[in-house]
Amino acid sequence: MLRWRVWGGVTAALLALVSPAHAVGAGARGASRAAPQAVGLVEIYYTSPVLARAGEQVLMPVQVVCARGGRACGASVTMSTRVGAEGWRSVTVPAGPDLMFDLSAPAARAVAGSESGSVQFVIRAQDEAGHQAILPPSAEAAPLSFFVTRRLPVHQIVTIPFGRTRVGTTVLSLPWGSGPMRAGLSPGRESAPLGPDSFDVDRRGRIYLLDPEQGRMAVFASGRLIRQTALSLTADAQVAAESNGVANVVSRAGDALIARTVDGSGAPGNPGLMAGATVDVVRMVGGRAYGLVLPLDAWVGLDAGSPPHPGLPLADGGEFLRVSRDGRIRLATATIDQRVVDAIELHAAARIGEIPLAEPDGRGGCWIVVHMWREAPTAADQYEVLHKVGNRVLASFAVADRAFTDTPPLSRFRLGGDGALYQLVSTDAGVRIVRFDLKEER
Repeated sequence: MLRWRVWGGVTAALLALVSPAHAVGAGARGASRAAPQAVGLVEIYYTSPVLARAGEQVLMPVQVVCARGGRACGASVTMSTRVGAEGWRSVTVPAGPDLMFDLSAPAARAVAGSESGSVQFVIRAQDEAGHQAILPPSAEAAPLSFFVTRRLPVHQIVTIPFGRTRVGTTVLSLPWGSGPMRAGLSPGRESAPLGPDSFDVDRRGRIYLLDPEQGRMAVFASGRLIRQTALSLTADAQVAAESNGVANVVSRAGDALIARTVDGSGAPGNPGLMAGATVDVVRMVGGRAYGLVLPLDAWVGLDAGSPPHPGLPLADGGEFLRVSRDGRIRLATATIDQRVVDAIELHAAARIGEIPLAEPDGRGGCWIVVHMWREAPTAADQYEVLHKVGNRVLASFAVADRAFTDTPPLSRFRLGGDGALYQLVSTDAGVRIVRFDLKEER
């Protein structure tokens, strides 16, 4: 998925269905990394709107990369869309570095007779030799989608002065090195070093930490190691813990994603192949594990038994939608009958970066962690923790940005099964897990 957006000007035929457009500019959803459709001769990159406001222009950048003997090749891109019970409509155009599809027309049809709706879409690419790629692989049988709403009120985030941060309580501290009570560290070559960058916390407060450099998943309670499991892990592996002590681990194996469970005794289950090329984060919902995978830029079940979702699936069958782009954040819930409720758009005086965490609180609201930064009068950044209930933001506090290792943004915070917020902190001395009690903020 592309993490930038281009706005600009090359003449293109305007179609009432889907219009290819061209552009130049910037913008990104969340903080996921870009990834191709598949490792092969044809690869697709795109950025989903996720949540659009009725009446605004809805643009989707799509890039196709062809590789044959290290040389670029020509390709065509087909965008197919469907709204409600209507038939699929498609348009095919040549691929190019500035290709942009204008989805404003199907977005308008999605809310023609209602307050909200959704647009389904499928992207295909084919090179001159006939090699093809498709997103999603399930095509029209289980397409990708984005939502549209007429109600999207704007709320201004109260920016907490930079430096006025909460300290939290350290619940686990591991110095760098080798051994059960240490964390593995890989020195970077002209880049930040690599260390543990995925963790989760279950209902009992037990910490599940992936330590790729030592080839293990370690489980800690009250600051002590209670068990560890040897696993082959890539640096971008992810973990999600169930309340019964079972852990769900996703890691790359070559060009594939491999998902496996580790039971409460530490015994690993058989690995299973999972759709996608990379995974940004894994979360538990209603006893089922879901991963945000690329290039789908969608949530899928680790058991490969669910269609792609633009938002985090909810236990009641709905989805929690989030997108950060162009200095604003959009949040909403999509119900099981495809209605958009509790939508809100957040603005801030400071600059808005990625959203490391946005998850339901289990009581009808949600917690959001937003990266805020500035360049003047002096450069500064921090994370702001917000509690949203309905379309109101009720509480907030700030947390320092502390990262010595190259930790992916979506791996830095977790909403634990015990209801507390946890932060993965790294320094030149080691790694720590810091706990923030959220009860006083509700």
